[in-house]
Amino acid sequence: MDKLRNVLIAALALALVVGTAGCPRMGQGEGVGTELIPPTPPVPPIVEQPTGEMPASLAQALKGRQVCSSCGMAMTNAAGDKMVYLVQLTDGKPVRMKLQVEKGWMLIDLQEDCLYIYDTAKNVALKAPLEKKGGQTEGPPSMSAEEFSQEVPVLASEAIDGAPCWVVETVQPGETEKTKVWFDKQYGLVRQTRKQEATVSFAYTRINEIGEDEFKLPLGAEVVDVGDIKL
Repeated sequence: MDKLRNVLIAALALALVVGTAGCPRMGQGEGVGTELIPPTPPVPPIVEQPTGEMPASLAQALKGRQVCSSCGMAMTNAAGDKMVYLVQLTDGKPVRMKLQVEKGWMLIDLQEDCLYIYDTAKNVALKAPLEKKGGQTEGPPSMSAEEFSQEVPVLASEAIDGAPCWVVETVQPGETEKTKVWFDKQYGLVRQTRKQEATVSFAYTRINEIGEDEFKLPLGAEVVDVGDIKL
């Protein structure tokens, strides 16, 4: 959540710097991005799997789960701050994230290691590189089992908001301290994390319903590259 917030703050600062050139400013306020996810029928209920003895590892527990290639995700931290955005995944890992902003939307492209801020009315996109720290690109929060070490023991089987989950303690990417994580059994998506009593919750909609075109700039969009400014 902190990494994502830092990216958004940096994008706001960049948009303000070049605002005189007609580039969009970031939107503000709780729940930014809800316009991106129109109401859809709820995801079919997850059928609880018989557990018997606990699986030896998270990898074993999630064997045979369904693949998630796209979804809408709402993430809420312990302070109640909420971020809502669309996510495209490849091989279980996020590759693009789209978030509603004032006058348009923002796209974080982890394959190209860049950020776009798109102004809908002007059909103009501001492009800047994402910063790398320790060889890792700063991007969206870890949300799927493929982003974690799966060779950790399963501690429990619990439900989060009605979704059956496997509970483990593992180290999140880029961190050294253990975090308690709840992975849903159907897709291996993170439903909740808890670290030092700080809880972050995740809710998902439109699983496997979002087409690739949703994560592309419109045809004819002008791209203004500000590659010298590091985010």
